[in-house]
Amino acid sequence: MAEFKYVVGGKFSTPGDDAKVRVVVDPLKPIPLGEHKFVLVAVDDAGNESLPSEVIVTVFDDKQPVAKLSVVPSSKVSFGESFVLSAEGSFDVGGVIKEYRWFMVS
Repeated sequence: MAEFKYVVGGKFSTPGDDAKVRVVVDPLKPIPLGEHKFVLVAVDDAGNESLPSEVIVTVFDDKQPVAKLSVVPSSKVSFGESFVLSAEGSFDVGGVIKEYRWFMVS
């Protein structure tokens, strides 16, 4: 199977005699979210080209964000003193955190 290594901002273009191509994606530099069109043109041994065949690949975010909660500067707080809760260590692999929901449960 042939391979194509996706490069951010790059276009997919690779000739070859293999009927399959694996699109290799670096998780640190992924294909952006959304729809991406791929086109195939087949060429026979006489050099005749087929009409293009197209497929849309939809890249979507199905990963849950990770919430990381800490107390700044320490989790021990003097009676009657204010403190800061921080979610700065939280992250989302496939997107951006747009909301923080804070709860006090006890």
